[in-house]
Amino acid sequence: MLTGRKYRVYLDGGQEVYAETIAGACRSVWNTGLEQRREYRRRGAWMNYVSQAGELAEAKSEHTWLKDVPGHCLQQTLMDLDKACRRHGTGKVRWRSKARWAPSFRFPEGSRIRVERLNRKWGRAKLPKIGWIRFCWSRPLDGDVKSATVCRKAGRWYLSFLVDDQATTPEHHAGAPVGIDRGVAVAATTSTGDFHDRPFVTGGETKRYKRLQQQLARTKKGSRNRANVRARMNRIMGRVTDRRTDFCAQLASQITTRHNVVALEDLRTRTMTASAAGTLAEPGKQVAQKRGLNRAVLDKGWHRLELALRSAARYTGAKVVLVNPAYTSQTCNACKVVDPKSRKSQAVFACTACGHRAHADVNAAGNILNAAGHAVSACGDLGDARSTKQELPGPREAVPVRPAIPLVGIPSSSCGEDRQNDRRPDHTEERFMRPEPTLATSITHHLHRPKKSPTALRIALGYHLRRLREDAGVDMEKAAEELLVSVSKISRMETGKRTCRAQDVSALLHLYGVPEPDIALVLELVEDSVRPGWWDAYGKSVPTWFEPLVGLEAAADLIRTCEAQLVPGLMQTEDYARGMATLGRLDDAFAERRVALRMERQDRILDDAEGPKLWAVVEETALFRGAFGADVMRAQMAHLRHLCDHPRVTLQVVPFDKVYLEPYVPFTYLRFEEPELPNTVYVEHLKGAKYLDKAEDVNNHLEMLDTLVGTALTHEETRKRLEGAVRYYG
Repeated sequence: MLTGRKYRVYLDGGQEVYAETIAGACRSVWNTGLEQRREYRRRGAWMNYVSQAGELAEAKSEHTWLKDVPGHCLQQTLMDLDKACRRHGTGKVRWRSKARWAPSFRFPEGSRIRVERLNRKWGRAKLPKIGWIRFCWSRPLDGDVKSATVCRKAGRWYLSFLVDDQATTPEHHAGAPVGIDRGVAVAATTSTGDFHDRPFVTGGETKRYKRLQQQLARTKKGSRNRANVRARMNRIMGRVTDRRTDFCAQLASQITTRHNVVALEDLRTRTMTASAAGTLAEPGKQVAQKRGLNRAVLDKGWHRLELALRSAARYTGAKVVLVNPAYTSQTCNACKVVDPKSRKSQAVFACTACGHRAHADVNAAGNILNAAGHAVSACGDLGDARSTKQELPGPREAVPVRPAIPLVGIPSSSCGEDRQNDRRPDHTEERFMRPEPTLATSITHHLHRPKKSPTALRIALGYHLRRLREDAGVDMEKAAEELLVSVSKISRMETGKRTCRAQDVSALLHLYGVPEPDIALVLELVEDSVRPGWWDAYGKSVPTWFEPLVGLEAAADLIRTCEAQLVPGLMQTEDYARGMATLGRLDDAFAERRVALRMERQDRILDDAEGPKLWAVVEETALFRGAFGADVMRAQMAHLRHLCDHPRVTLQVVPFDKVYLEPYVPFTYLRFEEPELPNTVYVEHLKGAKYLDKAEDVNNHLEMLDTLVGTALTHEETRKRLEGAVRYYG
């Protein structure tokens, strides 16, 4: 039997960023696929999964950002979209908004997922391209993994496994049938007279949430303060949702264990909780009262209880049936007379015909149980496209009672309460929505960056020159002939390895047939790309082969580095960096300029609130390589310990007993958000450095980084190891 197992995972800084990237790519594929399907429907044509999967494969050859994420996650997104369109119709499927959709993605191939238990509390799982991730082993896995879903809820990341636990549904259940009335005052009342309810939100949480709502109303849209307030609100509601889920799961287990048939009203919660506001032409009535009722209904989790009952019934053999909810609260369970006046109040039912008195909810639960013989089975048990909540043809008395099919154990992609968002996402706000930006949009983005890097601007300029040349059908020989230069110079211009003169670029753009407004933008980009960088002030103390790294660091959104013998440059103290410069046998003035350069690099990366995230893996040898004296090393270890608390820094130490056995050269991986800037690996050698940007080279180095991360201590364990190193140096 397929079922779900959900665990909380603890991602490192780089893994969290990469998980956001995968989720963003899946969101982009969903929205793009939905837009395509709707456009086809407007033309009277048809688009299905097979066609879109083929176009996705073709898109990967054009858009490198699609290759950076696991391909089967994108294919699974298209499968989910196809299923949603078939079930609900293309026009009713919702867009996935960046602001309201919780990031999630699924790995459908269980054979590529490895799960290991580390100890009593912790386990780890290896996911394709993400590597090993730790999770809290809160329950046994008990089955073979079929798929895995990663999602974020209320600021926390979770990993859900779809497993086959080899269990079978019992053929017989010895219990008695029961009816359940779901209400607002009491969450669930049974026909046996049991009341099940609990508060899901505390008084203090209610006050804090209202105060946060007031703060949210005063914040500016798109600001960091607004994002922080929303995160605090989500944490409160996350706890409320967890309590509601726990209540429904425990209640469902109790009921399905005791009873062989569970009868529920066929309530359409989404329709019942629709707004009563109306329109300008026909405004609604009692809107505030209806809003309060909607809030109370949603707070009790009616639909969540139904799902929990259907899921738990698979293991006990109980059957869940849905009945027509009409008049169940106005009918006397003793004489079957229907009279609205019999419902004296919310809790009191007194029959006007026979005088029978009972609690109103218990009386309604009895009527639900009596109607179970005429029930229509729950939605989804036929396995076809039509809704099984529709009654079968013929008289109601001839309709057989059919049990609801068990709840499929695939984890929900929303990872929380249903998100309702009819607004189409703004395609200009998120890079994943338009992976191939227009020339004007891309250049405008680079020109308005708060901190421009001439190195990154040169690479972006070369990217657009190459793209415009290929779109115009001009080969490199013809472009070189136009400028009276060699082909190699055109190649270096298009790869960003040399600066470009404005007159050369202008001549090429006219050759390519670019409109004058776009030419003006490109020339403005040329002007910015030839301006000196901040590192030029250090003169010859910055080697020419080192300049690209300094320029690219400012434009990256993630920096990953690994070191075997030394502390990474971006994490060195001033005295440690001075000791490194002294080992290079440099004169004092030159060495001080090198140290000042390294300190300014750190300030620009670590002290900038909008700077990139830094993820470093260091072998333990570097911690105890005390070549610069105990005082310097003690201060360096204390500095590393302090960096462990930095919000954008992740540091992991590879202990002595788990050192990576294969030889490797320390390197740095730079990842960029803009599609014009290829992800790059910087490898330093004795007389210079290499910059690798081919996909194969980058992926090979990333695999090595993932292997090192798998053998390294966790972030918390690294912090403790560094505290021990501080004590070691006195």
